[in-house]
Amino acid sequence: MSYAAEHAAQDATLSPAWQAADTRAGLVRAMLVALAIVLLQILFLEIISLAAGADRVRGLYDSFCRWDGNLYVQITERGFHGDLPGSPVNFQKSNVAFFPGYPLAARWLHDVLGGAISYRAAMVVTAQAAAWGFWTYWLLFLGRWGTPSRLAALVTVVLSLHPAAFFLVVAYSESLFLVAALGFLYWVTSSSGMRWPLAAAHGFVMTATRMGGVPVALAPLGAAIFCDAVGMGPPVYGSAFDLKQLARTLVADRRRLVSLIALAGFASLGVVSFFAWCQWQFGAWNLYMLTQKAGWNLSADWLWWLRPVNYVFLGSTWHPNVVWPDDLSRFTVLATLVGFGLIARCEVRLARTGDRGWQRRLLFYLAAAGLFFLHAAGVSPILMKSLIRYSFGVHALLLLALVHLAIDRQLPLAFSRRQLWWLVVGLVALGGIQTAIAWRFFVNEWVA
Repeated sequence: MSYAAEHAAQDATLSPAWQAADTRAGLVRAMLVALAIVLLQILFLEIISLAAGADRVRGLYDSFCRWDGNLYVQITERGFHGDLPGSPVNFQKSNVAFFPGYPLAARWLHDVLGGAISYRAAMVVTAQAAAWGFWTYWLLFLGRWGTPSRLAALVTVVLSLHPAAFFLVVAYSESLFLVAALGFLYWVTSSSGMRWPLAAAHGFVMTATRMGGVPVALAPLGAAIFCDAVGMGPPVYGSAFDLKQLARTLVADRRRLVSLIALAGFASLGVVSFFAWCQWQFGAWNLYMLTQKAGWNLSADWLWWLRPVNYVFLGSTWHPNVVWPDDLSRFTVLATLVGFGLIARCEVRLARTGDRGWQRRLLFYLAAAGLFFLHAAGVSPILMKSLIRYSFGVHALLLLALVHLAIDRQLPLAFSRRQLWWLVVGLVALGGIQTAIAWRFFVNEWVA
């Protein structure tokens, strides 16, 4: 059977699940479950904040707005202002240290509500609304693939216990960026007639919120060369790579290729328009990078993966001035690279047997790899601080790919007693680490 016929047969077997995910009833179910997840996250953090002695007079939303959240509030209230070379040490003088997507969304919410809530509350409500959208897209992906209930529940619990998952519902840009990224990938791989404008809109918000959106915006273009998950037709080669066949396929599918190039270009307009505005307003298109460099010593280190110091995750046991959440971020570097390696090994083994399912997961692998590489390069000069937070989206994409792999290979979800025991231990450990990190957040100690 040809790959195209085999792929069509697979789609036919999955079509009820795809249809269920795309119906209004499927969307409502996903939104209700997602809302329950967000409310549980908020309740969990409220309990921790009260136990940590958060100021009850100021209220729930003020306690959820700390660290970067306070800086976002200043941008939301006063807008961007800056000078060269840029210095976030004095935010009254220069504050072009963040992308505008998140503060603009919070200001829009504040204005729509007629100022009924404070800017601080608007920051938190915006993040939590975006978290609702993120979990909705997460569940829609699982529903689209016909994920068995037990597997869907397991991976959702695993992701919700990720040490950095609580950042989704506090005043950080994580949730807005991730709902836009997942929405972008969801609509790119959809068969809906509105998929291109919806994907473009999500992509614009994604790159207007964070620089990491650029590699995600380019991922469909890269994946389209090898698979038909983004409308490029069957893969360009069978058992062996053929450069001439690749060229012929790209020429034959030039219309789809051009449409994907246009999509990537439009999705990248978020960052392009921000840089253009900085040039027009301040005379420096790269003021964001200059401000990051001046204030936090952040700059792109493309050789970060060659530096052993980025993998040292026991520094807090040797140096009293090193905090353990930063060790956790450096451990994340090693753990994520090992994870990529194990997944690649598994996919190569399957590919050697003639299985081509990896081509349908390549979109997620490319998006995750680009996102991880860019963020790791950015924080390498400060020894990977904050990478545990940046890695949440990477791990979510990899987990989605693994779910697709399990479904594609029809792997049974069965555990021996010993495996079940280790699974429970792992989940408790994840939840414990997240609780400890959230505690530090609410007592105003550095996390990520």
